Amino acid sequence: MTLIRTYPKPVRYLDPKHLAMVRREPCCFCPAGPPSEASHQSWIDGTGISTKANDLHVIPTCPGCHDKGVEDKQYAALVIIRLLTRRLMEAKDEI
Repeated sequence: MTLIRTYPKPVRYLDPKHLAMVRREPCCFCPAGPPSEASHQSWIDGTGISTKANDLHVIPTCPGCHDKGVEDKQYAALVIIRLLTRRLMEAKDEI
């Protein structure tokens, strides 16, 4: 049986400036300093393992914490809100 997609494939929002800003942050789970990895939080978009989340839904993690995965989703959501707020303020200054 062949599976046919009956809904449109989601469009990923890409923002290299936001990813660069997140990578300059320290890890949000342990005291490791920058540079960090931008850990995409696919649970926010409802995407599966094989689909990467939007670039806006990332948190800074060290390689060790990135490999462990995120257990505290409420804290991760707060980190994302803080980073997006700062990115919006930077974008306002660029205009």
